[in-house]
Amino acid sequence: MSCTPDPLNDHSACASPSPDERPDVSQSPAIRRFVRLIWHIWPDRYRQRSHLREMEAHRLDDIGVSRVEAEREGRKPFWL
Repeated sequence: MSCTPDPLNDHSACASPSPDERPDVSQSPAIRRFVRLIWHIWPDRYRQRSHLREMEAHRLDDIGVSRVEAEREGRKPFWL
C-alpha cells in the first residue's frame, strides 16, 4: 500500500520503520532452512549421487544396492 503524505498533517506515518522496528529476516527459521539447503544439502546430495553412479558392482553389493537402483538414484536432480 502506498502512502500519500498530507502536507497539513504529520507524515511520519509514511516514513519507513526504523531498523529496530523491522523484522530481522536473517533470524527467520524458513530463511535459515533455505540457506542450509542450498549451501549444505544440495552439494552433498550432488556429490553422493555422482559417487553412487560411479561405484563398482562389488561395492554396490556391499551396501545392498543394485546397479539399476544406483543408476536411478544417480540420475535424480540434486534438488529432489
